[in-house]
Amino acid sequence: MAILYILVFQYFSWKGKTMPTVHLSISDKLYDELREIAEEYGIQITDLIKVFIKNNLKAARRGTLSPDNEDTEKLEELEEKIEQISSQIIQLNKFTERQLKIQNSMIKALEEKVSNLELIIDELEEKMDNEKPYIEPEIMK
Repeated sequence: MAILYILVFQYFSWKGKTMPTVHLSISDKLYDELREIAEEYGIQITDLIKVFIKNNLKAARRGTLSPDNEDTEKLEELEEKIEQISSQIIQLNKFTERQLKIQNSMIKALEEKVSNLELIIDELEEKMDNEKPYIEPEIMK
């Protein structure tokens, strides 16, 4: 973006009238662009700047000093899409958080069940160890 400094002062013309002069400080890149366009039209850079100023003054008086309607519509459309996407992201985040909570509670419940089953298995093993094995009598001949 070019930095624009404007100094306005007056100098005397040949006929004794004063004429305001404007000095602009612009970036080299902007100057190069202006020079290219001025060369295409075969005019001086200062004349090109005057044309731009006149055209924009007319547009400002008409109240149309803004980006093209198409650009404005596209910008509004993109802003609307961004809002929709942001809303969808928020909804997805909430859904994901709920799903994670559900999964975590299910995991905890399963861990408790596994722990209970392990205790039951331990108790059963202990009972089996404590019981005396039943020995069948042998038949003697």
